[in-house]
Amino acid sequence: MKRCFPQLLPAQEFLLPSSRQIDIVTKERYYKFFSEHIDGFKTSNDDKEMLPYVSTAVTWLISKTRDSTKFPLIAEENANFGFTYNLLGLKPFGIAISCIGVIFNSILMYLYFAHSVFVDLKILLSGLVIHLLFLFLWIFIITKSLVISAGKKYARALLSACDSGNID
Repeated sequence: MKRCFPQLLPAQEFLLPSSRQIDIVTKERYYKFFSEHIDGFKTSNDDKEMLPYVSTAVTWLISKTRDSTKFPLIAEENANFGFTYNLLGLKPFGIAISCIGVIFNSILMYLYFAHSVFVDLKILLSGLVIHLLFLFLWIFIITKSLVISAGKKYARALLSACDSGNID
């Protein structure tokens, strides 16, 4: 997680006074919500002073929005975030397996053209194309920026729970 978010999680960062991810009116509404629901929540114009409060607020909000029937969008965005994060963690293995598949299919194609193996050429080509597509996916699609984007979507969904009226 530290590779994608070295300092703060997106929801925490969004609540800091210097962040431009959320407009000031919405941020003030969120601050008011947290002040009403969390004892000791204080606001400040200084990021360092706000850091413990926004961290506590996000942790509290996560614990209050665990019910997926009451907060289906948050549950979905959390699942998407976790999925992309796990994919990024599996990236080295995915690349290795895809490379092995490409090499294996290439060897089989060589043997096919050397008349050493009698396999349908369409199957060999299909396998090679599939392994190349997966290699492309692992290299160019499964990236740190994908995880960061999913994290930001989850943060927006999580913070929007402040406006839902479903939190006790």
